[in-house]
Amino acid sequence: MKSNFVVFCFVILFWLVSQKSFAQKNTVAYEVPKYVVGKNEEVVKHTGYRFLFSNDFKVSRWVAYQLKAEHVQGKTPPRKTYRNDPKVSTVFKDSDFNSNIFDRGHQAPHKHLAYSPQTILESSYFTNITPQKKELNRGVWKTLETKCTNWAKKHGKIYITTGSNVKKYDRRLNKKVSIPKLYYKVILVNNENDKKAIGYVIPNDTILSCLCSYAVTIDSVEALTTLDFFHRVNDQYEEQIESQIDEKFWGLCNSKCTKKSKKNGTK
Repeated sequence: MKSNFVVFCFVILFWLVSQKSFAQKNTVAYEVPKYVVGKNEEVVKHTGYRFLFSNDFKVSRWVAYQLKAEHVQGKTPPRKTYRNDPKVSTVFKDSDFNSNIFDRGHQAPHKHLAYSPQTILESSYFTNITPQKKELNRGVWKTLETKCTNWAKKHGKIYITTGSNVKKYDRRLNKKVSIPKLYYKVILVNNENDKKAIGYVIPNDTILSCLCSYAVTIDSVEALTTLDFFHRVNDQYEEQIESQIDEKFWGLCNSKCTKKSKKNGTK
């Protein structure tokens, strides 16, 4: 009897360990790039996302999160008032982002974080927003965020990293917040049957309305940012998904879009 009890305990212990291993395997932070923390920078983990914040430039260099299908079901609740992030040392005033030219552009959009009271709060931290041209924020950038929503619903889960490219001599909004010259977004689908990735690099300016004009490989975004994206993906797949774009998978095959892009001088 004692022997049977020992065997039973061993089986239960093995099951618990295997469950923990399975959970860890399925919560790998594929979205977080390999990075180096620079001077006056902070890496912060919130409930809904992680980010690298620059206290010098007053913006996040990148924001990374997982978007699951259940996160974007139903009606999106209203966002909270913009507020300071309790986990960073920089303090903002609401007036720091006042502008007739620039919107308060979310790097992790409110809609993607509107699945719990805590993540809704986090979506409105000043560390999650940058000065984004109104034409961009309300146009092609919004289109890209909607596509991410649809991809999450279709594939169950996607991994997203959004970033702003800021430099030492960039203009400052209200003499404080750096105005990014461009933004990037990289997206990964890492399901059992589908392993695909795509990148977008979009200038913070008046731009083409055609989103596919800004699609690039992950390798291209890595060259621009010096970050290593999706480095936790199995090496067997990483090189392939980062060096090419599956246009059919991402729905880029749009002859009307291509024609319009060429008309506007975009190759």
